Amino acid sequence: MLGVFVTFFLTWSQSHTAGRPVEIAYSYFSPNVFLSSIAAFVLFTRAKVPARIAGGLERIGELSFIVFFAHVLVLEYVRYNPFIGALGQQLPMLLTILMISLLTVGISLVISTLIRLVPGARRVLG
Repeated sequence: MLGVFVTFFLTWSQSHTAGRPVEIAYSYFSPNVFLSSIAAFVLFTRAKVPARIAGGLERIGELSFIVFFAHVLVLEYVRYNPFIGALGQQLPMLLTILMISLLTVGISLVISTLIRLVPGARRVLG
């Protein structure tokens, strides 16, 4: 959780100072992202969850490879979308970051689900 908190705090403080989203702390090779990745892996492999939630998490896990590739394009679209930008100007930076993150994950999951519906996509994209 420390890695997630550090990433969130650095992103918020740099974005607040600049008055626009600054995503330097999200660099894939930064120590905070590395620690967050390890912590998330350990958390999800050891967590005991109810069966009804486990099914949803398993489905997300099956889509994660495609989400990993799709989220980069989706993030660029969401971040530079004029409507999102105008809405972000009206919200506190904290909510703007949260909105962009949730939209990116949600849209990436939808795209990944749709890609999985294409016959043969599983062989190509895992």
